[in-house]
Amino acid sequence: YQSNLAQENQSATFWTIVLIAIVVSALIAMIAASILFLSRRVLNPIGKTAETMRRMAQGDLDAATGFTPHADEIGDMCAAIEVFRASAKAQVQNEARQRAVVETLSGGLGELAEGNLAYRIATPLPEEYEALRISYNTTLEQLGSIIEGVSSTARGVSTGASEIRAASDDLALRNE
Repeated sequence: YQSNLAQENQSATFWTIVLIAIVVSALIAMIAASILFLSRRVLNPIGKTAETMRRMAQGDLDAATGFTPHADEIGDMCAAIEVFRASAKAQVQNEARQRAVVETLSGGLGELAEGNLAYRIATPLPEEYEALRISYNTTLEQLGSIIEGVSSTARGVSTGASEIRAASDDLALRNE
């Protein structure tokens, strides 16, 4: 009976150890699968998102996250990154357009400072700034008209003064 009992104990112990080994192996496999899942679904996307944000902060507006965003918090962060990217690109484009407008108007004002009233800005400006070009050109045309009027009046005054001087000289000769 003891021998049977010892053999059953050994058998039960063996199967218990086998069962515990299977359970431990299953737990290790589940932990490894969980770590792999978390790594792929959370850690790697967060790392890529952080890298994208770092590159964008350094001025690389074409930096990509490199994965398809999901409907979770990481996906929300990726969507926010795209909004920031679009906003930054629009700001860069606006700055470039404003720089071009400033350079064009500076050139026109430089010509005006040199006394060139015939200079007109012929190159069209971006749509939102086109009114500035038209106003500049219209102002120069009006200024030219005003200066032409003043010039004409000055010639008239000069002619009148010459006639008065001639008449005065003539009167002086007669009085003599």
